[in-house]
Amino acid sequence: MEEDTPSSPAPLASDIHPVTGGSSPHPLKMNLSEKRAQILRSLQDDLWACDLQLSLFISAAAHYRHDSVLRPYPAHYCRPHEKSKDIKALRRDLATIPNLIHLRQLLASNTSIPRPTIHLIYWILLENPLDLRLQLVPKSEYDDILAWPGLNEKTKTTGLQPKKAPKPTHIFQVKNSKSVRWSRTSDTKTMFAFHGSKVENFHSILSHGLQQHLTKNALFGQGIYLSTDLSMCMNYSQIGQGWSQSSICQQFSCVLMCEVQDHPEVKIHTKDPSRGQLKDSQAGKVPEKYLIVRNNEVIQNRYLLVYADPPQRTRSLQRMDMSWIRNNWILILVLCYGVLLLAIAVKNSNSFRRWLRINGLISD
Repeated sequence: MEEDTPSSPAPLASDIHPVTGGSSPHPLKMNLSEKRAQILRSLQDDLWACDLQLSLFISAAAHYRHDSVLRPYPAHYCRPHEKSKDIKALRRDLATIPNLIHLRQLLASNTSIPRPTIHLIYWILLENPLDLRLQLVPKSEYDDILAWPGLNEKTKTTGLQPKKAPKPTHIFQVKNSKSVRWSRTSDTKTMFAFHGSKVENFHSILSHGLQQHLTKNALFGQGIYLSTDLSMCMNYSQIGQGWSQSSICQQFSCVLMCEVQDHPEVKIHTKDPSRGQLKDSQAGKVPEKYLIVRNNEVIQNRYLLVYADPPQRTRSLQRMDMSWIRNNWILILVLCYGVLLLAIAVKNSNSFRRWLRINGLISD
């Protein structure tokens, strides 16, 4: 279920806009007050989506494989003459970004914020060259969304049925320029399935989409591996470190929900040899509940399922409690024994029995 990340570095020149084909404007040349106003509007419209988008970017930037997972990369943190990325400057400016609830208050009150911080936030949230947008889904819609995989006619005939799994903490709708074009031009039947990966990979996955040539585990043949079983994909979605200032989750895991066209390049569990087995498979037919996509153009990111880990403080307190019990178990046993002896002594006490008789709790 997990795909590898690109091994080639991000382009050092200004990114090309996927719709217009032209270069996106350099963030340092734009009006600062307009950027502040647009950032504030985004935070007011959907604070949690902005929070998650920042967390995914920061997770990729902090990872030791940042050269491959941090794609797209802000061009104004490149050294054009040296043909390299200034990752230290990027991380330094990322560390200046305050909690978004506090940032919203600062912007609303027109409080001064460092220019590099504003430029960077604007690029991540609003100037991503692939026009990535996340939108928080109301919790009332979670059950309907999670019921989609396995419920169309194609998956019913192949026996693909979803298995119950823990509900996500949040679900976000994923949009970019490619997904908009695909939804407008597609008139074929589709099905839904899940894909699991590590947290640091999702900045690139959500921006560029899943890429079939980057799959690590190709036991049943090369392609993008998906499943209609959410619990199966969660095994590939390890809890990762996000953003320390996040209001939504500092540690979390993600599962991507994709829409896939019913296409010959999508291999499923079926008796039809043209759809049920790949030539380069090392283990035979495609297993039940699996989909293997061989064409990047027939799959689109639709929803991101987020599983927030308990707050660090809560886990620390739990660990401290268990540690104290392990280190003082003899004292605990002595105290329990003392309480037991006291209870026996009170029960056999004449004064206690007399008090019970006076209050009518026992009879002579």
